[in-house]
Amino acid sequence: MKHLRNSAYLLLALLVAAPLAAQQSAPLDIVPLTPIRPSPIEIEAIADELAVPETLAPAGLPELIDAATGEDAAIEVESVEVEVGMGQARNPEAVGLLEEAEGGFPYDMWSGSDRALIERLLPRLPAGATSRAMNDLARRLLLTVAAPPGGPMEENLLAIRIERLAAMGNSVAMNRLMRSAPPDLYDTALVQTRLDSLLLIADYVGACSLARDLVRRDDAPYWEKVLIFCQALNERHDAAALGLSLLRERSVEEDPGFDLLIRALAGDESAKLESLPSPTALHLSMLRAARLSVPEDAVEGAEPAIARAIALTAGVSLDFRLRAAERAEALGALPTETLAELYASVPFTSEELAYPWRRLKTDKGPMARALLQQAIAIQVVPAARAEVLRAAWQLGGEQGGWDGFATAARVTLSELLSLRPLPELVWIAGDAMRALLAAGRPDMVGGWLELATAQAGANAKAAAAVAELSPIIGLADDGDAAAWDDDRFLAWRQSQNGVPEDVRRLRTAMLFGLMSALDRKTPPLALLTLLDGPEVTWVKTPPPALMRQLDRAADEGRIGETVLLALVALDETRNGAPSPMTLSAAVSALHRVNLSAEARAIAIEAVLSREF
Repeated sequence: MKHLRNSAYLLLALLVAAPLAAQQSAPLDIVPLTPIRPSPIEIEAIADELAVPETLAPAGLPELIDAATGEDAAIEVESVEVEVGMGQARNPEAVGLLEEAEGGFPYDMWSGSDRALIERLLPRLPAGATSRAMNDLARRLLLTVAAPPGGPMEENLLAIRIERLAAMGNSVAMNRLMRSAPPDLYDTALVQTRLDSLLLIADYVGACSLARDLVRRDDAPYWEKVLIFCQALNERHDAAALGLSLLRERSVEEDPGFDLLIRALAGDESAKLESLPSPTALHLSMLRAARLSVPEDAVEGAEPAIARAIALTAGVSLDFRLRAAERAEALGALPTETLAELYASVPFTSEELAYPWRRLKTDKGPMARALLQQAIAIQVVPAARAEVLRAAWQLGGEQGGWDGFATAARVTLSELLSLRPLPELVWIAGDAMRALLAAGRPDMVGGWLELATAQAGANAKAAAAVAELSPIIGLADDGDAAAWDDDRFLAWRQSQNGVPEDVRRLRTAMLFGLMSALDRKTPPLALLTLLDGPEVTWVKTPPPALMRQLDRAADEGRIGETVLLALVALDETRNGAPSPMTLSAAVSALHRVNLSAEARAIAIEAVLSREF
């Protein structure tokens, strides 16, 4: 790349299981080297993936003095042979981890696409979307073994893919792809990825040597900041202060956290970092070296890998770690199972577990959600289990909106699946169906829908649940068995009576557009309702040229380009929540290139998220 990508900082996900390098004599407690108590969680053993690839490791490193021990330290680079999708790949840019038979896209997925367009848009692939369906498509796009698009090469696509995986917090896949990079490849984002890798496995010798080499190559502020950090580590505080002064003279963007941490490393006891709203890998590596705690506000707005690293960080409160874990799970950077294990590790008394409602009166935070998760597991009466399940979903939605509800639905999925749709549980049928849809299991909704439908005549809540959710369930119905006709449309509209009219019209437009995008039959009355209402102006929409290109790519069957354009169009961080027109266009495009299941999943998530 010809420019720095700040998202490469997100490689702090490498910390989740990395052992301290040999030169550290005592742990600084940024990464938990022992399991959490009382119920230990099993962190995946990825030390092999975390080793810096030999082809990317600096050669001929000079000896440095380890700032932590005061002794000579040396780097040890592990050589690992990895076969990375070379069955068809001959071009270095074509390597990947997924063949088509393993869930990837076709080898020729970029056939017919213009390379300049792909080079421009691939760095904009969303990282950290809260949509599971979007994250899965992005991951598959980046990992597929595929011939690069035709056209003159300006940017290295393998380097971009590695950077995007790092931004998504997928450190294991990122490291495996990095090992396949040609040893002579120089790319700013890729080199920054390598530098952060060395920092975050506490290999300060290798990191500092590499930073010195990079400073000689160009004057990027990041290389200089790492070098200043290295000077502070080696107790060359005058040199570090001079370097910091020179950075300020260059009008480099201010970084109060970095400045304060340099002071802390110099022994300034008044240098206490109280706030770090946008933590980076360098920040947290410096916190480790300075033996300072991670500030409480570091979770809010944290990027995927940063949130994951903090979630698995010792030295901060358990409540704080749980908040970070919930965010990392919502962003797709932490397995749901790991969050569940973290919840299970929180110590509660038998009385608290028996009466979780007492805590809920005063505590609505992650500790309360951990309590509910544990309380669900000890319920043996179906009605009692259902009650605690519903409380967990409601608490998640109240405190975290759609993201909180979806996380709660995923983390309680196994408990919900063990609950049979019995007649005496009809009161939870609507909540159960919504949770199953949010957790990505529309295939398990049928039993609860049948229960609610059977009792709709005598139970108003069951009737309302059927009316409200039938159109959404219909989006997942590949066979269009549950057509959305005028009667069902009227029932759905009535179920929305408590909603403001502008919101109801938005939901109507979204459902109508998605039904059409998926080639479903749409009720004539819905069309008339939309035509009769006032025009709507969307504040933010993707550029018309992008949407036109998406339509053309789908029509011409360019799968890779279609997926890329659809995900860029749906990126909420750039465009805000997608309008019904944008959403239906993206879903239609994916449907037309035979990614119907993925299109339906995105549609369901979008509709459900608008309820919060």
